[in-house]
Amino acid sequence: MTPPTQLAWPFPTETQPGRGSGFRKPPTTTPAGWSSDEEIYLARAYPSITAAPVISKLIGRTLGAVRRKAQRLGLRRPLRGRAANAAFALKSPPPPAQSGDNFNCLSRLF
Repeated sequence: MTPPTQLAWPFPTETQPGRGSGFRKPPTTTPAGWSSDEEIYLARAYPSITAAPVISKLIGRTLGAVRRKAQRLGLRRPLRGRAANAAFALKSPPPPAQSGDNFNCLSRLF
């Protein structure tokens, strides 16, 4: 007859009083609060064309932390791509009306 084998379970099956859950807390490597120097640098660099990952590396924060702090401070990135093209198109004045255009007929209807 073979002896009953006990399964080796690496995790505690129930909490033991005074010993916690059996798992270590993850190490905290980032500082809790933002210094005024970090906020000033972020306020100057974030609205420029400097890439956000570069800013996060220089400050020593994660990209998500930099974006969250910028949002809380009300900072915006410059427009790029189609958004920049659309904003530029809205800023330029419309072309002058030609004498042969039929666009002015709509104003007579209303």
